[in-house]
Amino acid sequence: MSTKPQKIDSIDRVSIGLAGATALAGLVRVFFLRPLSEGLNDTTLKFFAVAGALLLLRKIKSLSFGDYKAEFQAIQDKADEAVEEAKTATSMARNFGASVADDATAPKSRGLPGNAEDAELQKWEVLPGTVNDDPWKGRFENVAEARHRRLRAEVSPSLDDGWFRVHIWVESTDAVNHPLSGRARFFLHSTFPNSKTFVPVLDGRAELRLTAWGAFTVGVLCDDAQTKLELDLELDPSFPKLFRNR
Repeated sequence: MSTKPQKIDSIDRVSIGLAGATALAGLVRVFFLRPLSEGLNDTTLKFFAVAGALLLLRKIKSLSFGDYKAEFQAIQDKADEAVEEAKTATSMARNFGASVADDATAPKSRGLPGNAEDAELQKWEVLPGTVNDDPWKGRFENVAEARHRRLRAEVSPSLDDGWFRVHIWVESTDAVNHPLSGRARFFLHSTFPNSKTFVPVLDGRAELRLTAWGAFTVGVLCDDAQTKLELDLELDPSFPKLFRNR
């Protein structure tokens, strides 16, 4: 006797998808972002715990009323946070897991003669400044918007106690007439591995997600290194005070 397959509704699909993304973030932390001996820490275990909670969400979604409403919302909030952590972990593994020499998005010589190849690579370089503990301060024209380009950032607390998620991106202010394409190079604080990393432009923006202990100045080159942009994360009052004061 055949039975009718059980229909999986949209909430089920979202719950399963988020659970998978969260579990993947935990695995990335274990095998890519930290030494294996340190990867299975409290924060990693939180990822797997949230993944399990998301699967339970499928069972309790019909009870999202009365006293259960707050618990349901808390799980949704945790799911959103876990997805952001997953995106950050994936970005860090991709952009900081290899040296600049291994960076697939770095400019290639394309068979250019020696001097031309040096010039091609050199145009993507910027010398650090003299500001103590903030090497890119003032080195990118002190502007976050120029030549139809804009550098933006968002900062929020991380699941890792005391750390913060930082989402940085560069985009066009006029995508129709002046679309952004190619690649951008992000200049980060020297405490980051591969602190000068190339990021491809996808869907009109080049973006980088990372975790940081405190604020720093970000520099960006784009438009074949012709446009310079700079953003001091310490100066945005909307960012957490603890992050800005470190």
